[in-house]
Amino acid sequence: MAADGDFVGRWLLDRREGDDAVYQPYASFTGRPSRAPRPGLVIAADGTYSWLEGGTADGHVRGAGGRWQRSGEGAIALQPDDGSPKVRVRFAGGAPPSLVVEA
Repeated sequence: MAADGDFVGRWLLDRREGDDAVYQPYASFTGRPSRAPRPGLVIAADGTYSWLEGGTADGHVRGAGGRWQRSGEGAIALQPDDGSPKVRVRFAGGAPPSLVVEA
């Protein structure tokens, strides 16, 4: 079972599997190079999260976000501040570990 700390950190989009998006940790990202900053996700220990978007000088800026909470074994739910539907994220483990953001 994944602990809350397994979700906390900065994650970059690696690939899509059907409608789901697979993210890898920023610090150990092994995906293919990209011409623009890859979308990302920051999950904080204080229960908040924000999406990372491309910014100036090929960097990232924080975009929309909200709060996250545990949602069953090995998963969390992201609740956007704007009232949009919750998004389920599951910890997929592996080396490097990955998160799957379900569509």
